[in-house]
Amino acid sequence: MIDILNLTFPELERFIVEDLGQPKFRAAQVWQWIWQKHATSFDAMTDVSKQLRAKLAEVAEIVLPEIVTVQTSSDGTEKLLLRLRDGALVETVILPSTGQDGSVRIAQCVSSQIGCAMGCTFCSTGTMGFIRNMTAGEILSQVLVARMRLGDNRIDHPIIRNLVFMGMGEPLLNLRETTRALEMLNHDKGMDFSPIAPFADRIRFAVLYGECRSKIAAALPPSVPTADCGMDFALAVGTAREHARSGDTVLLSPACASMDMFRDYKERGDRFTEYVRNGAEP
Repeated sequence: MIDILNLTFPELERFIVEDLGQPKFRAAQVWQWIWQKHATSFDAMTDVSKQLRAKLAEVAEIVLPEIVTVQTSSDGTEKLLLRLRDGALVETVILPSTGQDGSVRIAQCVSSQIGCAMGCTFCSTGTMGFIRNMTAGEILSQVLVARMRLGDNRIDHPIIRNLVFMGMGEPLLNLRETTRALEMLNHDKGMDFSPIAPFADRIRFAVLYGECRSKIAAALPPSVPTADCGMDFALAVGTAREHARSGDTVLLSPACASMDMFRDYKERGDRFTEYVRNGAEP
């Protein structure tokens, strides 16, 4: 059976046209039902012909993760433990915050691997060891589950406004599937997250910071120049800001930097964003 959540739009279009013998516009319909209307079955796709719905049900499937447990903190943060189709467990976190205008904003932290090969001693995922990479469909299914949980079904004004790949695993060591997931997220007929050029094509300069910087550097395309800032956070932020000024697409890799708590990491991330945008000291 075809995992339809794991098809990019061009792949879905080829599947619909070449394998099922349907016109191209059917691919856009199916894509919108999945990523905008959160359909969990082909029968729900009411403007798709009955013939195509029957064909899809024969050869493809829509499989979302099962929510196993939900942990809720006093500030409203929710950590969801999800079970994937092969029984693997993965975590995603829904992070509420308040904007400058007082409005509630939601970010989501998604995972990209089952386990992690980095072996960072401060990280519980690192102690698991590496099990496998997640597919693009599995990565994005975390977003679907969170949106359905929050009733987030307005594409023009979504509740989840930001995604961070800071969950289980190192996304740059699963670059192919992470890139596919980002391209699917950017599609204007789907979730429509910040449409941009393909992720891998946009990296022009990488600022490396933290314990795992050498492993991340090895996963980057050879053509990407890097600056190794060691464990110096201020230097990393300053270097990233200088290259952002010059118009380079900067990739900062702080994911494995030593820290005591996730909250400290979030504060550092907020300070980095503020520093790059406004020139505030880190």
